Amino acid sequence: METKTKEFQKVVDLEKWLKGSNNKLFRNMPGFVVNRFKKMICEKEINKLHNDNIDKIGIDYVNAILKDLDITIRMHNEKGLEHAERCIFVANHPLGGIDALSFLHCINQLKGKVVSPSNQFFNYDPNLAPLIVGVNVFGCSSRDQTRVINNAFLSDAQIMIFPAGLVSRKINGEIRDLEWHKSFVSKATQTQRYVVPTFITGVNTSKFYRISRIRKFFRIKMPVEILCLPREMLNKKGSSIDLVFGDPIACGYFDASRRPHDWAQHVRTMVYDLGKNFKAIHAQISN
Repeated sequence: METKTKEFQKVVDLEKWLKGSNNKLFRNMPGFVVNRFKKMICEKEINKLHNDNIDKIGIDYVNAILKDLDITIRMHNEKGLEHAERCIFVANHPLGGIDALSFLHCINQLKGKVVSPSNQFFNYDPNLAPLIVGVNVFGCSSRDQTRVINNAFLSDAQIMIFPAGLVSRKINGEIRDLEWHKSFVSKATQTQRYVVPTFITGVNTSKFYRISRIRKFFRIKMPVEILCLPREMLNKKGSSIDLVFGDPIACGYFDASRRPHDWAQHVRTMVYDLGKNFKAIHAQISN
């Protein structure tokens, strides 16, 4: 009996994206430059990783990718989450790929179904579609997207958010998130959800932060350093990552004594305090 070979699927297709761009410079980019960028974003390797696991969808796909990359995940303080049913899990975003996949894996393992509103890292991979809400994949209107996101928060699924929206940068010598957006505070109050502050360990290569610094120096608005993220993810093969969960915060905690924006920065501080305590304890054990 003749077996049908699976069609190789490109989740990353730089050439196709450039040709469809509105930017004339991008459309007419010389082939050797395109090939250089393909190597930079690890197009071949990322597409192979996807196709090796193409028969898996959603959280099964996430777990398969983590297994292929031989990532060891360690959870801390997770027993404190038992009484909290519907949660918004918020965390720092140090890596841009492995941290997101590991976070999804842990939440699913602890609480079952999990979705994430429009994470940039997920947008190009159809096998991650069941885990995403609010992404304009089928050309739906902003009103439709808002409705889908609201329904997700009203559902029984757990919600995963990186409130900074961008991968952490090096700020005054420390790897830190930029300012956190307030939406998770507002949504927690509106939909009666707990908020779970979570610290995730990890650091990208110095090249990533150097490119970010150079971009800022020349006042380039486009965050070109994100082109390094696929390679950063592949570089983490065989590494370990720790997720430190804080105590769930009841939605009533976010009262009128502060603005939602200020509450968001307060939770951000709580997350980095979790990290400091974890590192201090880990250092004592090591000694």
